[in-house]
Amino acid sequence: MMKISMKKSPRHAVVAMLLAAAFVCAAPAQAALVQLCGQSVCYEYDNNPLVNDGLLLFGAPRLLGNSDVLSFTPSVFHAMAFGPGGLDERTASFHFSRIWSPAGLEIGAITLSDSGDYQVFNGGSVTAGLVLHASDLVDDGQTPGYPESVAATEGFSSSAPTGLPFQNWSYTNSINPAAAFADLATSVDLTIFSILQASTDAPGHSAFVARKLSLTAVTTAAVPAPAGVWLLATGGLLLAGRIRRA
Repeated sequence: MMKISMKKSPRHAVVAMLLAAAFVCAAPAQAALVQLCGQSVCYEYDNNPLVNDGLLLFGAPRLLGNSDVLSFTPSVFHAMAFGPGGLDERTASFHFSRIWSPAGLEIGAITLSDSGDYQVFNGGSVTAGLVLHASDLVDDGQTPGYPESVAATEGFSSSAPTGLPFQNWSYTNSINPAAAFADLATSVDLTIFSILQASTDAPGHSAFVARKLSLTAVTTAAVPAPAGVWLLATGGLLLAGRIRRA
């Protein structure tokens, strides 16, 4: 039995499309795997853009300092539209084939902060959105059973005219495999599916939206570990393990 937990934003109308696209992401075929290990969490992904197309728009993730923080810095990720029937849509999905804690802890809150800027001149609309989708990779025999998934959709949308000045947009999206799974969330995969869309419908209309700042994430609380050790994860793409209560 698959258990899915979703959070929807009332501010945009493309969440169903985002979530559907996240579920059809293909599994890596011929893996050229990269592993990044921080203080308590390791991340694994395929660095072949033919398999992991998010590399082309997100760029390769990097660990920040001596931490579990992963950061993406997109170089060219934007959509623009002009005049009657203008539509530009850019999508990308980045897949982590495995996220785990070498200490055997569970993967807790994964929160992604997304931001950029936009312009709506004379008329049009812009949309930015993200789906986070994680599945457990280890069957420990718990009810309701393996595999389980958790997903959340969030985004930003606006049709309010900005004039010539660019305006900033931002939002956050979060999932918590350890809280959502009956199975222990000691090893999970993660897909980040992203969309940028600009549309216009009349002469003189223009719309532009860009993802310009680093994609980062935050986990909110210290999590107890065995033998009284504490893990505290804050800032960037942070994931921390937590122990399932008996």
